[in-house]
Amino acid sequence: MTHWIRHFKSRKRDVPRALVTPVYHLSMAEEKRIASSIAEFERGESSEALDFRMKNAQYAKAQGNPGFEQAAHLFIQEENFHSRLLATYMDQHNLPPIEASAADSIFRWLRSRTEVAWSSRVLITAEVIAQVYYPALRDATDDPQLQAICDRIIDDEAFHIAFQTDRIREVEATLSWTCTTVHKLLHPILFLGAAVVVWMRHRPVLAHSLNFWSYLHSASNYFRYAMARISCASTLGAAQCFPLIPQQGFH
Repeated sequence: MTHWIRHFKSRKRDVPRALVTPVYHLSMAEEKRIASSIAEFERGESSEALDFRMKNAQYAKAQGNPGFEQAAHLFIQEENFHSRLLATYMDQHNLPPIEASAADSIFRWLRSRTEVAWSSRVLITAEVIAQVYYPALRDATDDPQLQAICDRIIDDEAFHIAFQTDRIREVEATLSWTCTTVHKLLHPILFLGAAVVVWMRHRPVLAHSLNFWSYLHSASNYFRYAMARISCASTLGAAQCFPLIPQQGFH
């Protein structure tokens, strides 16, 4: 995990003006389209992930690998940075936050109910869908500020997918064949269920630029990329055979 620690530490947290400077007034139609959706994604990015951190600490101690825990902590900090960007935008444009979301609660419950490898598979499911959601959110208004925020999150999330695949590969190498096989069988079901729920809950944003089948096709391509990267024999091999998601994404 040393290279991931270096990566997260190198990501700039000094925020460019384009991310925090309002330059556009949302129309009523744009506000209606994005308000509840962006609030739910902000809620999802804001988690302190206490259970996830505890599992990472336990695994790191058991394996004598403190870097595993440190990398996870830096990853959570970057997710919280996304939350702050979205929350700042919402506050500037008078978009109300939400205290809780049924979908987010289910996601957190799934993440908390098993060991660190499955928790990471739950997280990577969200990262995969985010690669389709944030381009759609970027296209849902003509606001340059929101577009800049989405571009920053899309870029970060591409690294997050690679990070999680490396973690899953490392942890599952220590698990039984039965456990890893169950993960591989259940994960496509989890992905499909999550993709359908996100479409249903965020349809005003997604349907502005996508239909259901183009959305599902794009999300499935990201999912297949992630699964192929997990199945690679090593981190080095994954980096060579499955480089980072290209800027134009998988469509």
